[in-house]
Amino acid sequence: MRSWPRQTTLCSASVSRRVCRPTRSHLRAIYPDEYEHVYEGMCRQAVTGAIYRNELLAADKEGRICRVPYDASKPVDTFWDLGYFDNVSIWLAQSIGFEFRFKGMS
Repeated sequence: MRSWPRQTTLCSASVSRRVCRPTRSHLRAIYPDEYEHVYEGMCRQAVTGAIYRNELLAADKEGRICRVPYDASKPVDTFWDLGYFDNVSIWLAQSIGFEFRFKGMS
């Protein structure tokens, strides 16, 4: 009968680095957000497949998402997403001058 090593599933550190390095660099080049989630431990900032995901991430990086004051003299518009097999989303916004200020959602 043949005897097998006790730890057949574990690789040495050098083998692991050789195998994982191409995968990590490929993931970093093709899917940088997924790379940050898997290898850097960062939380996902948006749901994969979200329609405006890239636009919202770019706006956040550029500092265009911030707190804005509420203007009681202007009306608040609501935008409804009735959804399909999920929760209803209601966005609250004010149009002031050339700015469109989103106040929140519920």
